[in-house]
Amino acid sequence: MKDCYDKKYLRKLLLNYKIRTEIKTRMGRVILLAIPFSDTMIDNIYLLSDDENIIWRVETNKTVPDKLPYENMSISKDKSKIYATDFYGRRSIIDIQTGYIEDTDCVK
Repeated sequence: MKDCYDKKYLRKLLLNYKIRTEIKTRMGRVILLAIPFSDTMIDNIYLLSDDENIIWRVETNKTVPDKLPYENMSISKDKSKIYATDFYGRRSIIDIQTGYIEDTDCVK
């Protein structure tokens, strides 16, 4: 999901939220922001370029009700997908090049 963000937006994000998880890839750094339970922000995964520009923000998952921020993420063995789960164990499979959600399932 291509979006246009500037470095000021990124600095503001990083002042307000801590990075919970960071994965370095050939595309840049994928970061998962820690969102407090009382906050309304969702879609808290970003791909950052080496020069600290936001390449994409994960798209909104339109297939799940009661949307929550992601809590955990990992990368596939071939490094083409991000697996991200929320508090309810709903997993989104995210294309690392675009930020689009390719599939959603539930993990236990």
